Amino acid sequence: MQRDSATELLIRQPMHEQTIAAPIEFTGVGLHTGEKATVRILPAPTSKGIIFRRVDLDNFELRADVGSVARVAYATTL
Repeated sequence: MQRDSATELLIRQPMHEQTIAAPIEFTGVGLHTGEKATVRILPAPTSKGIIFRRVDLDNFELRADVGSVARVAYATTL
């Protein structure tokens, strides 16, 4: 796999890790569907990274990292 310079920089740079102190939840109207949507953010253990979990899709998990990017045209699609 060929990598660009931005990807190389992300891989080589050590990341400063932080997490939140307690769970938090937001509920509102979905941007594209107009339906009720809820986002819950939970504290993570060390070196876990950011993971999106779709509870409406049998708890499907997707890591938020460069390897998960599908395309970038006006938005980043994971």
